[in-house]
Formats: sequence, structure tokens, C-alpha cells
Amino acid sequence: MDESSTSLRSHFPSWVRATTLGWALGVPAIVLFAVMAESLGQHSLHTPVGAGMGLAVGFFQSRAIRRWNLREWPWFWSCLLGLTAPFLAADLLRLAGVDIPYSLYLSVVVAGLIVGVSQAVLLRPRVRPAAAWVAATVLGWSLASGSVALADRLVRFKTIRGIPGALAYLGLVAFGGLVLAVITGLVLIWRLRSEPAA
Repeated sequence: MDESSTSLRSHFPSWVRATTLGWALGVPAIVLFAVMAESLGQHSLHTPVGAGMGLAVGFFQSRAIRRWNLREWPWFWSCLLGLTAPFLAADLLRLAGVDIPYSLYLSVVVAGLIVGVSQAVLLRPRVRPAAAWVAATVLGWSLASGSVALADRLVRFKTIRGIPGALAYLGLVAFGGLVLAVITGLVLIWRLRSEPAA
């Protein structure tokens, strides 16, 4: 194993920590943005979901990628804008009177695709093929949102209750961040390790 490969692999734990922490702090960020929207008279908006998670995950991931000599701020904006866009589009259509069914899962898949494509551009030429990163990002965000959907369903059907139920709910939500971190981190290390350091 060469020195550059060892160095890249040594950064995997920092990527996992950054992404998982960003996911965890994304939840209160969503609540904060939702409260702000409510105070402005905008109820039941979906934009806070993408904006809150994009802000938190983007911030912490952008700090982690500096270890790979990648640009920090473009990465941050790719997360924030990419995750916000589908949710904002759904809200704007609803405010314009367009009656379309809202799907959290579909919005997350589209958001993951936007983020993956924009980040693949930022990773070029360090990561090839770009499709590997796009696929990992879409899969990671989709599975992460799936854990949240599962937690919500268990609460809705009163499968989990009381303090143990609350802990199980938080655990499932947190697990989503870990899934996102591991899937994207493994692909990032796998593709970057064969590339020369910038």
C-alpha cells in the first residue's frame, strides 16, 4: 500500500464523523428554519428540510474535504443549494396553486442526484468515473431518508412508545447519517486513492 493510499484511508473516519455530525445537527437546523418560516406566516413548507440538512451536512463535509486539497466553499454550496432545490420547487409550485402530491422520498432522490452531479464536477479529475460518485450520493441520501421514514412510520403506528421508543426513534434517525457517511466515504476513498494528491 503506498503512502498516498494510506493517507487517504486515514481520513475516512474524519469523513464519517463530519457527515454524521452534519446529519445530526441538520435535524435542529430543519426545526429552526421551520420555526422561522412559521413566524413569517408560511406554514407547512418543505424547504426547511432541504435547507437545514444541506446547511449542516455541507458545512461539516466541506471542512473534511480540505484534507484532500479540494475546494471548501463550492462543496458547501453544492450541498446547500442542491438539497434545497427540489423542496423549494415543491413549495413554489404549491404556492402557485399547482396541486401536485408531495413525496419526501422523491425530493430526496432528486436532491441527491443534483448534489451528486455538482460534486462530481468538483471532484473531477480526482474521481473517475463521475458516475460512481453520483450513484453513491443518490444511494446514500435515499437510504438515509429511508431510515427517517421508517422511524416516522413506527411512531405513527405506535410501534415504539415512551422513553425506549424515543431512543429508538433517535437511533434510527442517527443511523441515516451513518449510512450516508459510510456509503459516500467508501466510494470517495476507493476512487481517490488511485489518484495523485493535488
